[in-house]
Formats: sequence, structure tokens, C-alpha cells
Amino acid sequence: MPSIPRSQCAHMGCKAPSVPHSRWCVDHGPATANAAPSRADNDVYKGTAWATIRARQLSMYPLCAGCQTRGIVQSANVADHVIPWRLLGRDYFRSIPLQSLCVECHSIKTGLESKGIYRVFGYRDLTIDDARAFAETGTLPIDTPSAP
Repeated sequence: MPSIPRSQCAHMGCKAPSVPHSRWCVDHGPATANAAPSRADNDVYKGTAWATIRARQLSMYPLCAGCQTRGIVQSANVADHVIPWRLLGRDYFRSIPLQSLCVECHSIKTGLESKGIYRVFGYRDLTIDDARAFAETGTLPIDTPSAP
């Protein structure tokens, strides 16, 4: 019995066959397990250093920065790196500024990061170029808040 031919990639203009169980070819498919953080990277969050950093951040800034920009008062329970430290390397884990977020705002920010947008609530969104500039200069271009 003949098999069903593979469909074409869903990327506009691409004629390559799609990968089994996907709409995309190898070149246009979304990042998969290779992009996932390794277990060794996640171990940084299990140490006492991170527990101290997180506790200090949440005690200094107990309200969610994302909710505050919308005029909502919500307690924060996530200490979030403004730029994902994995972009710059493990050496930047402690030097990247943090923001306090609730779980909902953190989920929104994480979704934006997959698109290359790095949200600093109350300020303009950052790009990968801003992250590289931070790696070189040690400062982020977030001196002035954005207009509401």
C-alpha cells in the first residue's frame, strides 16, 4: 500500500517537504530540544546564592513591575533577569539587573523572549543588540521610563 506523500513546508515560498508530524521543514521549523536550557544551567537556581539574590529582590521590590505599569497592585513572586543570562553566558548570571514579576507577567515576558523581545516593564523593550551592549559596557539603556 503506498504511503501518503509528505506535505510541503508551511513557510511562505518554501517547497521543501515537511518533517513528519510537523508543518515545517528542517530549516523553518521552530527550535526544539536543542534550544531548551540544559539541566546544568538550571542548577544555578538551586543554590543558596540565587535564593539570597531572589529574596533580596522580592523584599526590595515586593510588587509586580508588569502589573504596576497597568495600574494594578499585585504581589511579585518571581525575580526575573531583565535579559536572559543564557544569551550572554553564565558569567553574567549575577550582574544582569532583575525585576520583580508575578507569574502571569513572567509568562508573558518569557513568551516575548522567544520572539527576541526583552521586556523591562515600565521602560522600552530591549533587543538582542541591547543585550550585547550590556555585555560590553555593563549598563542597560533603560535610564528613562517609557511614556504610559
